[in-house]
Amino acid sequence: MKRFTILLLLALTVLQLEAAPVVGKIVQANGVFEAQEKGAAKRSLRLGSQVMEGDTLTTSSGSKGRVEFFDGTSVLLVSDTSIYIDTYKKNRIFIKLYKGASRFVTGSIPKEYPDNVEVGTPNVTIGFRGTTTVLAHLLGTSYVHGIDATTVMKNKVSSGKIGPALAFQYSTISSQMSRIQFGTTPSPSLMKLFTPGVRANKKDGLCWKE
Repeated sequence: MKRFTILLLLALTVLQLEAAPVVGKIVQANGVFEAQEKGAAKRSLRLGSQVMEGDTLTTSSGSKGRVEFFDGTSVLLVSDTSIYIDTYKKNRIFIKLYKGASRFVTGSIPKEYPDNVEVGTPNVTIGFRGTTTVLAHLLGTSYVHGIDATTVMKNKVSSGKIGPALAFQYSTISSQMSRIQFGTTPSPSLMKLFTPGVRANKKDGLCWKE
């Protein structure tokens, strides 16, 4: 009996060590919002649900949700969006946007580690140097809007920056092997997700349709 108890405790310890760390919680959930760890069943997300490193978060059509990480970084997912929490450490965040659109608002990590908060789409890697950035990957094309901070982008053939204090605030990337296209107005695809207006008492040119 004693030997069995010891083996059981060892097994539980191993499971705890192997369990993915909790990195944040859900602060908004409307409609079908799910998380899935690799090799595990999907689980429904509700207000207060925990999310873990290694989770894929997905919203269905007509749904939306928002996750807030422990450092204060938040990610809003609109309808038909999927992201993967690849890395979340005290000094680094890396998230993959598989499809759809998200609004990223950075927390405390980039203040100390300004080069270590990134999001990757199939076409480009985006680094955040400030507060709010909107990203979308729709029908194979990636779109980036630097709302109130400098946003750094790079892919296999080009790189660049956008932001309200720079010449350009919008960019479009059609593939990893295509040069980043910069602009002063959003693409029609991005405008489908936004409407002109004022958000949070701050004129940023676009207001999220919430």
